[in-house]
Amino acid sequence: MASRPWALLLGLALLGCKPSWPRYASPDGTFVAELPAPLRIDAERTEGNQRLLSLESRNETPSSNATQPGSEAQQAFLVQRRRPVAGLSLDASGVLDNFCAEFARARGYQITADARGARADGRQAQACAFRGRELEIRMQLVASGQCVYTLMAMWSGKAPDVDRFLDGFRVLRDCPEE
Repeated sequence: MASRPWALLLGLALLGCKPSWPRYASPDGTFVAELPAPLRIDAERTEGNQRLLSLESRNETPSSNATQPGSEAQQAFLVQRRRPVAGLSLDASGVLDNFCAEFARARGYQITADARGARADGRQAQACAFRGRELEIRMQLVASGQCVYTLMAMWSGKAPDVDRFLDGFRVLRDCPEE
């Protein structure tokens, strides 16, 4: 009988734990990210004068769309790494300048937050939040050598665990100039 209270406490503790998210490690070892399943990973591809690697997580509800007004609660997380093609260089911290204003203007979003500073890992970052047509967005741009990482959470309805997503991203090493 004495073991029952411990079993009950253990059961309650397990109910309070959040399920683990898959951990993604970039093929070149520059970063890791944790996002809820299912994950969609696009191989690095060239777009103009930059190379882009994308990792996305969306909750799966067949009849709804996260960007469509009036849809059920939806969420999406996105990690993108941008770096210049070989032979070009990038002022990564310069990319952070005016990012929030340009992003909002290009999409007709209202800026609800805009701050520049360092992440817990010491990397320079620009954090933004936007609102547009029943859609909420939080973004963080992180500069790391010749790479800029865009971390984006979008949702309608109930807010996802954005802080967990942002905290689950880690730069392991700077992207070198090639």
